[in-house]
Amino acid sequence: MIEAVWVDEVRAILRDADASAWRAERADELRRRVRDVIATVRIRLAAQTDASSLATVDRAQALAATMERALPEESTRARWSAFVGEVHPSYEALVAELPTGIAALKVRPTNYSRSIFQCGSAAVGLFSVAFIPSRAIILGIAVTFATYAWSMEIGRRFSPRMNAWLMRIYSRVSHPHERYKVNSATWFATALVLLALFSTRPATMAALAVLGVADPVAALVGRRWGKHMLRAGRSLEGTLGFLASGGIVAALALLLAGGLVASQVAVLALLAAAAGALAELVATRVDDNLTIPVAVGAALTAAGALLHH
Repeated sequence: MIEAVWVDEVRAILRDADASAWRAERADELRRRVRDVIATVRIRLAAQTDASSLATVDRAQALAATMERALPEESTRARWSAFVGEVHPSYEALVAELPTGIAALKVRPTNYSRSIFQCGSAAVGLFSVAFIPSRAIILGIAVTFATYAWSMEIGRRFSPRMNAWLMRIYSRVSHPHERYKVNSATWFATALVLLALFSTRPATMAALAVLGVADPVAALVGRRWGKHMLRAGRSLEGTLGFLASGGIVAALALLLAGGLVASQVAVLALLAAAAGALAELVATRVDDNLTIPVAVGAALTAAGALLHH
């Protein structure tokens, strides 16, 4: 039986060694914690012979070996970031084998390239919606993007070589778990189609702004300052960062969309931030690149209908 206690400790080590939370004075303590985990894994798993748990034991032993090999002697941010990058795939592989209660202990390392890519993609979508007058054209673009994304998803399920090729191409903006699961960009493309079909123009623009800015901000704030955990790795500090940044960018998007007075913009911006933060906090089993924009778009479209009722 894999114990949640030491799995959670590995997760905590990966969070503390992450680039956004790094402190040089933590290096000696982190080395001690890593060595303690390695020793614990080897002692606890040495006697396990239950055939039903052999795959999990193998993953745990592989994780311990990776941690030992990657453990840096230097106290630099770059070396410990490299440690996180090397250990994280082994950690994800182990967590994927565990019961649901332990599998919630997932962690995503800071990836600035991914955050910039997410922000840029959302910005392209936002300005496309703002300046392309035809809803049909916007829908056509969204459907084209989604068709490409889902075609790639289906293709890589049948071809390991194609999967490896795509992961290599998008390595700078992908998480290790996306090698085995639907990519976040595919869920984003799906959200674009749903927004184009059912959401108003201002609501769609606000939804894309919140996803592009508030989601990365929440992740960075949570990793750097998150101390009070709410659920599934989400912290109070990260959620507050989401609300603040989401409200600001939603207001800017609604002002760009036009047609609203200042009081309406303020109320709808707060609603957008709250809907997105709630979606991120509650819908942990579904990718937030789908849930956040859909939740924001639905909330603002419904609120807009009430405003004009």
